[in-house]
This record gives sequence, C-alpha cells and structure tokens, in this order.
Amino acid sequence: SPLLEAVEGGALEGVPAIAVHGRSDFVCPPRNALDLARAWERGGSSLDLRVVPGALHSMYDPAIRHELLEATDEMLREAPQQGAGAPAAAQAAAA
Repeated sequence: SPLLEAVEGGALEGVPAIAVHGRSDFVCPPRNALDLARAWERGGSSLDLRVVPGALHSMYDPAIRHELLEATDEMLREAPQQGAGAPAAAQAAAA
C-alpha cells in the first residue's frame, strides 16, 4: 500500500506513534495494524500498537475510546515542553 511504502521508506523516521486497533475489527483487520507497526519499525521509528480485545472499528467503542485517551495523555506527557509546537504556557514556564 502507498502508506506502508512511505513509512518503510522513512517518511516518518524518528516520529513516535501509538496506534489503537480493535481486535474484532472486521472493517480493517488487525493484521493491517500489525503490518503498519512492522513497516514503521523498518522505516526507523517506533509505533506502540495497542490491540483492544473485543473492540470493533469505532472510536465510540468505550474500550477504544479509553485507549485513545490513554495514548493521547501519554503522548502529551512525553512531548517536548519547549520549542516549536509547544503550548504557550509550557514555553512561558520554561523561560
């Protein structure tokens, strides 16, 4: 796929990511998420794949929503606290 080719080619090199996928997703099978995680690693980055047992293909599924919120909080905690893209409050606190 074009996405896998771009990722394997290093288009996202150094960009960490978290992917959340429902184990019972019949729209986009979990195998696709595993392929993406492997391509991400071959492209020089890390992807934390979280497969949610019993969940389908919807961000409105309570278990998926929980993992998405957890992943967002984790990414915010690990984000650089200063420099381009940092929230103004974080930049002011760092000054």
